[in-house]
Amino acid sequence: MAYLFDTNVFIRLASRNDPLRQVSVDALRKLRSRNEVLCFTPQVMSEFWN
Repeated sequence: MAYLFDTNVFIRLASRNDPLRQVSVDALRKLRSRNEVLCFTPQVMSEFWN
């Protein structure tokens, strides 16, 4: 199954002081350990960079 990243995931990963950062990291690691496909769109990247 493919999972679509939300902008908030990128923001949490980039913010080392975010209290929910570790939750995001753990979730991504779990998905990757299951060989799930992780996707994002150009819109998500644009929102993140802005």
